[in-house]
Amino acid sequence: MTQTLSCETIRTKQETIANLARQAPERVLTTLAHHIDLMWLEEAYQRTRKDGAVGVDGVTAEAYEAGCTRT
Repeated sequence: MTQTLSCETIRTKQETIANLARQAPERVLTTLAHHIDLMWLEEAYQRTRKDGAVGVDGVTAEAYEAGCTRT
């Protein structure tokens, strides 16, 4: 997990989602999964505290990172 997105790219993606919500406030956004890609998830991981408690699945940050491989 060495490649990260710039703040600009993250901001652009977030703005796209916000604009969708603004354009049709009556519309329910049931999923945003199609807007989130592998690079965004990697950036989210980079921004996450690693010294906190394990996740609900019991996996530590170190074990999670060790299991992440990019193909």
